[in-house]
Amino acid sequence: MSSRAQVLFQVGAWAWVVTGIGHLAITALLLGRPATPAAETAVLDAMRAHRMSMMGL
Repeated sequence: MSSRAQVLFQVGAWAWVVTGIGHLAITALLLGRPATPAAETAVLDAMRAHRMSMMGL
């Protein structure tokens, strides 16, 4: 592997790691907040309203 390709690979790998850590941090912060019943109901209603067809069903 050339030096340039190796550097690009490492940059991409670290970007992947940083993105994952960021998502985990945001999830941890949001889980610490109590959800209001109205917000939870709104989210569940939105999820029920969105239908997705899957192959074979």
